[in-house]
Amino acid sequence: YALRPLIAKVSDTDPGVRVNAILAVGAIGVEDKEDVKLLVKQLRGCIDRTVAGSVIRIQAARALGVIGPDAHE
Repeated sequence: YALRPLIAKVSDTDPGVRVNAILAVGAIGVEDKEDVKLLVKQLRGCIDRTVAGSVIRIQAARALGVIGPDAHE
């Protein structure tokens, strides 16, 4: 549960905070299945709400790739 505050920042209104939270969770990794589900939901929201070519969208997609098969629905 230590990562939940960081995962919550993936949806922050400040784009700088958002992208850095995405980078951090992508680098740290998430093992807890509930945290993975929460993070995947947050990352998919980032992709859905940002424009093509956005650094947020690119890093969210990269983080989903790092998560691997658990990111697929």
